[in-house]
Amino acid sequence: MIWRYIAVRAVTGEVLDWELPLNQPQPSWALAAAGQLTGAIDPDVGRLRAADGRLLLEEWGTMLYAEADGLLRWGGPLVHSRFQGAPWRVEAAGISTYPHGMPYLGEYRQASVDPAEAIRHIWTHLQSFPNGNLGVQVVGSTPARVGSTATPYQLAWGTRRTAARRSTSCPGKPRWSGSRRSAGRRRRPTPSTTPCGSGTRGPGEAART
Repeated sequence: MIWRYIAVRAVTGEVLDWELPLNQPQPSWALAAAGQLTGAIDPDVGRLRAADGRLLLEEWGTMLYAEADGLLRWGGPLVHSRFQGAPWRVEAAGISTYPHGMPYLGEYRQASVDPAEAIRHIWTHLQSFPNGNLGVQVVGSTPARVGSTATPYQLAWGTRRTAARRSTSCPGKPRWSGSRRSAGRRRRPTPSTTPCGSGTRGPGEAART
C-alpha cells in the first residue's frame, strides 16, 4: 500500500501540496475520538509559504489528508507545526476535533430527537459562520431517541463552573456536551474576530482534544 499526504487550505479547498514530504507518518483512528496524524518534516518545508502568502503548514488553516491506493484514508486540520527539540514536528487531529472548545450560539430544544440529528444540527450551526464551512456533512440516523415533551433535549451554554467540571482532557477548554439542562459551553470570541480560515478557528480559539 502506497501512501501520500496532501496539504489543502481549509475552507477554500485549494490543494497546496499533492505530495507533502512527511517523514515517519503515523495516522491513527479511534472510536468515539478524533484520531490523529503525526510526523516530521524538513524545517525548510515547515517555513514555506503558499501562493496566498500564508504558511503552507498553517495551524488550523491547513487540512492534511492521507491517501492510499487512490482512496482518502484520513483527514483533519493541522493543529501543531513547529520545532519540537531538533525535528520539525507536525500534528493533525481528526475532523471531529473541530467543534471542541467552540461556543454554541443558537437555540435547540427537541423532544424525542435522534442524537444523529442533534449532531447534524451542531455541525450545520458551526459551519454557518464566515470562513467556517469545512464541507462536513453528517449522514445517517440511529434508532435512539433523547428528550421528551416534559424534559426536551437542549443545547445551551452553562455556567463557567459547570463548564469547568465537564472539562476533563483539556483544562480550561470544556468539552462540547449536550444535555437536557445545558451543553456546558463557555463564552468565546465571536466568529467575526477569529475566522477559521485564517489559521484560527471560527467562533472559538484553537483547542485540542
